[in-house]
Amino acid sequence: MFDITLKSVYNLGPENSWFIIAPISFAFNNVYYLELEIIPPLSDKRKQIEGKYKIAYIYGDQKTFIDERFLNSIKKRVVKKKDPEQPLDIDYKVCLLCLEISDPLDAQYLIRAKMSVINKELIDSLLTSNVKKKDLIALTERFLKQDYKTAIKEAGIFGEYIAKQFLKKLKKKYVSYSSAVNHLSNLKKTNRMKINYKLIGNFLHPIYFIRNEAMHPSSEIPMDETTASLVLTNLSGLITYLSINQIKF
Repeated sequence: MFDITLKSVYNLGPENSWFIIAPISFAFNNVYYLELEIIPPLSDKRKQIEGKYKIAYIYGDQKTFIDERFLNSIKKRVVKKKDPEQPLDIDYKVCLLCLEISDPLDAQYLIRAKMSVINKELIDSLLTSNVKKKDLIALTERFLKQDYKTAIKEAGIFGEYIAKQFLKKLKKKYVSYSSAVNHLSNLKKTNRMKINYKLIGNFLHPIYFIRNEAMHPSSEIPMDETTASLVLTNLSGLITYLSINQIKF
């Protein structure tokens, strides 16, 4: 459902104020989040350091479609620009992410860079309502904005919806989230079954358990990036299975 396309720490010094981080492939119907942080040397006493980044096409017109300044760090949704020659705006473009520090001292700076992408092609391929597709994008954006507890809760709500839908397919009455997950997890697969209910239940089990902890006022599990990543990894695996097999829910 989402991937990290770039995650690393780079050196940037006065001898190369513009620094090409990496080539990045953009599918402009996807949603991208960019995080940049300037980590200065101890000799730099400034409270604010101005940085500048740009993203430009490598091939063709080599047009720069983002060129912005920031102080110390930035975390934002990348706003793409439409290509006139590509009205559907779905083609991949290979781009460069470039960085500059204004007035650098005679020292090395560290730049922490991370680019995350929400795979809209995968989400759009799901056989479900547009409302649910928007819910998936929204909860993934919560995670990328570091609102981990809310992302966990919303993933839990989404997981409960899936549990209800697949109990309906089995013509079973929904009693509770826990009983639904247990029923799906323990259902033996037969040759007549086109859907692997046990796999769905196994994906849902940690989502259900962690969602319950998130709802508890004194959770024993930290609602941090590691926990939220576990929840979204399971949800991504489930969504991928439903997409590949074109299972309606």
